[in-house]
Amino acid sequence: MPKQVSCEIKCLNCEKWFQSPIQFGSVRPFDTSHMYGNLVQCRYCGQMTNCNKENMRFVERDSETGEVHYIEGEDTI
Repeated sequence: MPKQVSCEIKCLNCEKWFQSPIQFGSVRPFDTSHMYGNLVQCRYCGQMTNCNKENMRFVERDSETGEVHYIEGEDTI
């Protein structure tokens, strides 16, 4: 079944989710990556926010059923 994948960031200021500039093609690289010290500008409030696994999630969307799975990031090293 075809899936669309993306990574999203939760702004630590306004708490809205938006697409991350850092993307992964599947769950495994996302799970095994070590990320820290990255910043990105929030597309909603304009503030700079962390772009690290603790406020990042991997999103899988099934193209046929529309079902969505979220895999939350965990603490960085």
